[in-house]
Amino acid sequence: MIQPKYNPEEALQRAKLMMGYDTRKTLKENKETLEEQTWWKSMLAGGATGAAVGAVAGPMAIPGAVVGAVLGLVFDFAGGDVSKTKVVEIIKACSTNKKEIGKTILSDDELDELSDKLYTSMKGTGTEEDDIKDVFTQIQSVPDLCALVDNYKDNYGDLVEWLDGDLDGDEEWRDYVALPLRKAIRNSKKASEEGTGTTTIRQKNINAVWCSVNLKHIIELPENPYNGKKWEEFIKIEKVTQEE
Repeated sequence: MIQPKYNPEEALQRAKLMMGYDTRKTLKENKETLEEQTWWKSMLAGGATGAAVGAVAGPMAIPGAVVGAVLGLVFDFAGGDVSKTKVVEIIKACSTNKKEIGKTILSDDELDELSDKLYTSMKGTGTEEDDIKDVFTQIQSVPDLCALVDNYKDNYGDLVEWLDGDLDGDEEWRDYVALPLRKAIRNSKKASEEGTGTTTIRQKNINAVWCSVNLKHIIELPENPYNGKKWEEFIKIEKVTQEE
């Protein structure tokens, strides 16, 4: 979707139909339907341009939910990629994709206790692996994991660096971090799906904008803050990924 093909024109119309157009209606009728969708009005009320794609309702209102690229990582993990690499990717996304992280389930006090327990288990010469495992078992969702990473950073430093210094290789990462996080991953996957079905609000909005793009790459969607702007500007500002 990043580099749309506009020739021949039939290819464009077919792509639009595949993204939600009603084949029983004309192109004009479908476009009018898009323009009547209520989510644009609710997002405009937020005032921020970036809110045109982010979820102001749906998944982000549900504790534990995530959207966008972070949700993609969650699906990878839930699909069986229970590895150090995938856990580190999710942790990095906590800081690089903050807008895609929903509300936490755990309280600040609970997160403080977990950070302290992690620090105690890793400080000094020895490592209490079972305590590390216990901490990640108590994490309830991906937003909680992200909050723990931030909490630990504020109090003790970079959590990934601490874990790397105390866990011996990928196998211990898998046993004491990745596997104990399975419940949290399942919770976030479920919360995200309950908020939006199988398609995120962000993806739905990206599709709607794309469906309004004309042959000159201009967005034609009244009441959307990107109306009149180029598709290439939209994907740059909103950081639309190739997968999206």
